[in-house]
Amino acid sequence: MDQDPVDANPEVEKDLDNSKAQIQLNFRTLWKSVWTFTSNVLSLRQGVDQQATEEGIRADVNFQGHAAWILVCSALIASIGLGENSIPVIIGAMLISPLMGPILGVGLAAGINDFELLKKSLANFSIAVVISFVISTVYFIINPCFNVTAELASRKEAVLTAIAIAFVGGVAGIIAGSRRHKSNVVPGVAIATALMPPLCTAGYGLASLQWDYFFGALYLFFINSVFIAAPTYLYIKYMRFPVKEFVDPGKARRIKRYIMGFIIIIILPSAYGFIQVFQKSRFDRNVQLFIAEVNADLTGTGTSVISQQVMYNDTAPVIRLALMGKPVSDEQRMAWENQLDKYSLPTSDLFVIQNEDPTKALQAMRAENENEKRGLVENLMIAKDEKIAELEKQLQVKKRKDKDFVKIAQQAKFQFDMIDKMGFSEQVVVATDGSLDTIPTVMYSLKRPMEPAETVQMKRNLSLWLTAALMEPRVTLVSFPIEAP
Repeated sequence: MDQDPVDANPEVEKDLDNSKAQIQLNFRTLWKSVWTFTSNVLSLRQGVDQQATEEGIRADVNFQGHAAWILVCSALIASIGLGENSIPVIIGAMLISPLMGPILGVGLAAGINDFELLKKSLANFSIAVVISFVISTVYFIINPCFNVTAELASRKEAVLTAIAIAFVGGVAGIIAGSRRHKSNVVPGVAIATALMPPLCTAGYGLASLQWDYFFGALYLFFINSVFIAAPTYLYIKYMRFPVKEFVDPGKARRIKRYIMGFIIIIILPSAYGFIQVFQKSRFDRNVQLFIAEVNADLTGTGTSVISQQVMYNDTAPVIRLALMGKPVSDEQRMAWENQLDKYSLPTSDLFVIQNEDPTKALQAMRAENENEKRGLVENLMIAKDEKIAELEKQLQVKKRKDKDFVKIAQQAKFQFDMIDKMGFSEQVVVATDGSLDTIPTVMYSLKRPMEPAETVQMKRNLSLWLTAALMEPRVTLVSFPIEAP
């Protein structure tokens, strides 16, 4: 068999090898150039001023003087925006809010092992929380919000997107804050992380005694704060900021243990909370996909989903669907229940409520309203009858007391012949604590003027006698006012 002339030519083989080597060299050069360009574009170390970054964060930690007053203004503006459902007003409150300072201080302190800065940051963070909480609570007590606005309701619980925004916003904030040349990123971070609105929503929950708003908003605020401080800590470690050194090695080990203990205490509950929020977010998404399939199955059948109610918990979530139109078959309901596994909702309970005719549903609602009105009127009539009976009882008691006092007055005039006429009433006394007390009061007039000493003796004897006659431990004795001539 003849040999290929190309393969047999050494010069051709050499040229091919040189071409391959040149292509490989060009590819490596291109790859190196692309990698260098990408590294330069994404480099975080360029333009970092570690000393200025640390000094700036330390300066923003303190809440004294002007910072405290700015925080008061921010909390008040945020409360007004939440109550009025005004997004621009809420954004304005977030722009001037100085809450980011101590949170970044916590991340910096954990990253450089500065226990004193950590204590200072936590103390100022607590002060900021108390100030904001008190201002918002007082505002909603003075100006209550009777109808829950959409802005208040949106901060009732933590959602996955809010946690993600807080983390990414924290990353942007510490990166922008560590540059030699500052930019306008920090105000945007203040808007994105949204620390002030949930804190003021918690104040609304306390003012209105709605504990789901109080605890839910506080939980959202805590989660956001942790996920803002976390990227600061990671960035400080990645950029290798100078770690605080201690002369005493034992003290250095104790400080590191304190810092690590604090990090663990913060991270574990936050991680658990993140998992809970992630599970609920996934549940909500799967429920919406399931309801979309239910709507697809009902297309063209004359039946539709008019309302939905979803109650989430870890063990047995509940999905309620209200249908309007022709009743669905039991087979269709069973098919929907079987579809729950497809959408990772095996533990959910599905309830389907339906009305065949809209007119009948409207009539049923009207009948229910009429029954409620009738029951309300009956309750009012019963309460009115009870009130009348109570007033009649009080009137009978008063008449009996008046009748008894007539006899007592006649006996008193017989015992004390200087008395001309007598009167009786019950005086209501309000104590300093707001409690009420009733004291019998007897009024009298004399037939003739008496000496002061004689009058005092007579009043003492008459008071003792009335106490026994009326069977009351206290009796107030006063004279009739002198009539003008």
